[in-house]
Amino acid sequence: MSALANPEVTMADRLLAGTRPSRPLTLNEHLNRHGKLPDTGGSLTGTLEASGLGGRGGAGFPSGRKLRTVGEQKGRPVVLINATEGEPLSLKDKYLLTHAPHLVLDGAAAMARELGTNDIFVGIANDARSARMAFASAIGERRRERLDGKLKIEIVDVPNRFIAGEETALVSIVNGGSGLPQVTPPRPYERGVAKRPTLVQNAETVAHAALIARYGAAWFREVGTNAEPGTALFTLAGAVRTSGVVEAPIGTSLPALVHSAGGLTHAPQAVLVGGYFGTWFSASDAARLTLDDATLRSLGGG
Repeated sequence: MSALANPEVTMADRLLAGTRPSRPLTLNEHLNRHGKLPDTGGSLTGTLEASGLGGRGGAGFPSGRKLRTVGEQKGRPVVLINATEGEPLSLKDKYLLTHAPHLVLDGAAAMARELGTNDIFVGIANDARSARMAFASAIGERRRERLDGKLKIEIVDVPNRFIAGEETALVSIVNGGSGLPQVTPPRPYERGVAKRPTLVQNAETVAHAALIARYGAAWFREVGTNAEPGTALFTLAGAVRTSGVVEAPIGTSLPALVHSAGGLTHAPQAVLVGGYFGTWFSASDAARLTLDDATLRSLGGG
């Protein structure tokens, strides 16, 4: 798998710009870098649709369409941020909550305002202590500065189970239920938390939305592919020198990601892409991978 050793590398930090391993970005550092979240005046839904931002929780559902669908329902909605991340070895959402919590809070606030609601819930696995502490501290910073007006942001303790991250299971937990997926209607966008229309979005998705609200759809599309624009957070583990989270444009090659993690510690026999329900690729196939759905599907992955 020598092709992983010296690839052409093009990375892009957007969500992780300015972050450091040692501590979270403070509110002042966040605002100095990104500026105050603008009042989108009801235009966020259209901007997200134009951006092509797909959900970063796994299914890739268009975020703008999901926001529009919830907004079309009767009743006052709820925003539910899914940061449970039960996927084995996955660290991307935990890293984001720990190091760039204000981007997640900005995105949640922007979506809540778009829907005309004050109610935001954030589901965090009960074993993610560092992420929870950093996120709670960020909420406190914003409250002291009265940054979010009347918004109510509540952290929900979620059992550390893979299945708890499924959206209907998460809604069940917030409602005080068993935390098992519900296979029958209504769906969360119709009746979810407290039987109200509920927008369930992944933590990384709303962080991207916070940047799109500032910089626009065309900016977001400057990297990535036409079908899947933007960057994504990838967790690397195993035979790499530095395990952890890397941000890169969608469509980046796997060799480039490995290079950004310091290269290989030894030649692997196979690579697992996509986590628990992912696909094993041979070493030779992995050396040719680019990380976008079209390429992965053509090779039997996703």
